[in-house]
Amino acid sequence: MIRHEKRGLAFALPLVCQQCEHAACIDACPADALSRDPQQSTLSIDHEACTACGDCCGACPIGCIFIDGGSDVAFACDLCKGEPQCVAFCHAGCLTLVDYGPDEEEHRVQRLVDILKAEPFAGAPPERSQ
Repeated sequence: MIRHEKRGLAFALPLVCQQCEHAACIDACPADALSRDPQQSTLSIDHEACTACGDCCGACPIGCIFIDGGSDVAFACDLCKGEPQCVAFCHAGCLTLVDYGPDEEEHRVQRLVDILKAEPFAGAPPERSQ
């Protein structure tokens, strides 16, 4: 799932789960429904265990986890198990999959948080207490 922020006609920002190595969403889940897929090293959500409490949503620094209103479970991008379909089917070539090293994670996520806070986006993630 990609969250799409739009401000006027001139600026659009697609936001997708950054697959943080030290994912706050995993730690925040009281039902242990979120984990790291051992083969792909991507975020995995056990929809049977998910209680839709929303703690993972609040823990994500860029707001890329959602509670689906129809099924009452959390959803986030899992990179389609290593073959992201959004990248494969982007005819304009705007989307690419980049493998960042763990030392770049904090800077990358903080940059997205800074961008979101710079403009009054309607869906900006809530402030987190440290």
